[in-house]
Amino acid sequence: MRQTARAFVDACSPRKLTHYDPEDEPTSCLSTEPHDTTVEDAVQHYFGCIEICHRAKFLKPSHPHWQHEQEVQYRRFYAELAKTKEKFLVTNDNDKWENHLKTAQKKLEKAGHAVPHGDPLTIESVSTARANEWLERRMGSVAIAIEAQYKRIEILRNVFSKTPVRQFRFLSGQQPKVEKEDYVVSQLEDSRTKWKKSDRFITGIEWVRQWRKEIKGESEDDDNNGFGEPGRKEVKGLARKQRTKKNTQSENGGHSSQDPSNGIAEDDEDDRTEYHLERDVNAYLIQFSTEHDMDRPGQESESFLTPIDEPLTDGRFKGTFPDQRISMSFLLHDGVTSGPKPTNNPKLSTRDWNILSRNRCMNKGGSGPPKRIRYFHIPSNNMAWVEKAIANYYETETPDLSRKLRHQRVQTPTHMLLSPQYWRGQQQGTRSGVVRARHMRSLCEVVSTETNEIEKHPKNIVLFMPYLHWETDRRRETISRLIDIESDKFRKKQRKEKQDKKKIRQRERNELTLRSRDDIERRKITHLEEGAEDLASQNKLLQIVDLALHQFFRPRRQFRGGERPYIDDYGRLRVMSALGQYLVDAARLYEAMSTFRDQRMLEEYLFHDPPLHPRRTLDQSYYWTLRTTKARDRDQVIYRDTKLDFIHKLQ
Repeated sequence: MRQTARAFVDACSPRKLTHYDPEDEPTSCLSTEPHDTTVEDAVQHYFGCIEICHRAKFLKPSHPHWQHEQEVQYRRFYAELAKTKEKFLVTNDNDKWENHLKTAQKKLEKAGHAVPHGDPLTIESVSTARANEWLERRMGSVAIAIEAQYKRIEILRNVFSKTPVRQFRFLSGQQPKVEKEDYVVSQLEDSRTKWKKSDRFITGIEWVRQWRKEIKGESEDDDNNGFGEPGRKEVKGLARKQRTKKNTQSENGGHSSQDPSNGIAEDDEDDRTEYHLERDVNAYLIQFSTEHDMDRPGQESESFLTPIDEPLTDGRFKGTFPDQRISMSFLLHDGVTSGPKPTNNPKLSTRDWNILSRNRCMNKGGSGPPKRIRYFHIPSNNMAWVEKAIANYYETETPDLSRKLRHQRVQTPTHMLLSPQYWRGQQQGTRSGVVRARHMRSLCEVVSTETNEIEKHPKNIVLFMPYLHWETDRRRETISRLIDIESDKFRKKQRKEKQDKKKIRQRERNELTLRSRDDIERRKITHLEEGAEDLASQNKLLQIVDLALHQFFRPRRQFRGGERPYIDDYGRLRVMSALGQYLVDAARLYEAMSTFRDQRMLEEYLFHDPPLHPRRTLDQSYYWTLRTTKARDRDQVIYRDTKLDFIHKLQ
């Protein structure tokens, strides 16, 4: 008995219990440690983990990452075929098993991957061919996504080479002075040139090249200037090969691929340098096809769902299941910002450019259950985009929901689904004037979209529910300041419009009647708007405090032993090291690029009709009637346990 009790105590002792330790997790992106077999995001791995000189080797089938992926897919396909073979052997259906292998062989041959002809076909040969076909499509998809990131970077660099980036000071968010040369791209190029001309770089680069040659057995790196860097040529070639591949059918969906010459497909091949928000935001697409397996043993065929992809030969789509993407420009407007492209080609109907159309899910003739189940994720609480997407689904014009519903002469399914009780009527916090108070009331209801009859069992459902996400404190603070700036602009615009209307009314009244000179002079007296004096004094006080903090954190130039870092009058952190200045300017450009999409979204849709609902913190969601929650936003549990005290005090 004692031995049993002793064994129980030993088993339950702390040293025997297993616990979660982050150090036990395998290394993954982002990390400089080798992790070719645990890559979660190939695009992120390409830009953030591997060295620039190794990028050209990454998109080759011999790379360890792709070898591992091919082996994983081979085991998966082998297990599926072995399981299917076992089911056929139970019922002695050898003929159906051979037909099943021949069907898979024909699909692979259409995709350009021939299976070695043998009598009979083996599981190993079919599994190997399927794994090779999957690997080719996967590598092509990754190459297209990488090339899209390269082009996005080029467009943003072009934007920031012409527009000064916004800088914010500590409290009031006032803009520092901007001079003609205050462009982050030119500053980065200047600091990079100074660093490469420094003696430390000239001697150090030779040491690095010698070290790579002796220790790693690598050749010398090419001296690139940020353009034509290693790997870009290989990415373009693989992406072009995937786009122009002569593949009339996708493996799963069986739909014709788009011809790139039709003006709809190859948007990425256009030389575009202007930034468009809808092109920069991607919607995510997950699709399942309803299949009927006639080869399964049994009297009746069984239906099941199979993941499918839109063909990558159609230039509007990027990625593969479950990470297939399409830009909001194509999803809403067929690649333009105003509406569908006019065309004289009768082959291009509404169904060709309208990805959202419900007819794309229907069987031929429009009868029977849908042949596809689709899920579109729009990564923004933009009510204007949702209304346009629903109108595209029903192939109707976007309704003017600002008018009352009873004034609509013709009811459409879009009007029915976007009824006030299901859509704009559920919006809360718009009258308070506080942007962070906007939200949709939680709701789950079935909705009828039949305009000619009453449905007993409606097929549509509307669901509004909150969800949790995460964000870094610096990015949250940046977005919060951008919202404050746009809110101030909107309030000033409203105040100016109100004053202009008042002047018009006064001028019209003065023309109707004659008044005495004293009365006219009395009415010319300008009165300050209520609260304007207090607001002006508060802004002046914040500017004074800003200036004091700015001078406090900017030490004087006279510093014994070398100058210390300081912030100049244009909001740029200046350091004395050439390499340090280069890294600081690169970080400024990266931060400007990473927040530019959100900045443009706020500028265009924050006070649009209908408006954008920005993301909120937990305290903003709970105390949504408060004017500000800045102190509470930095009192989150995770932030308190992960913050750096020094940086927190500076902010």
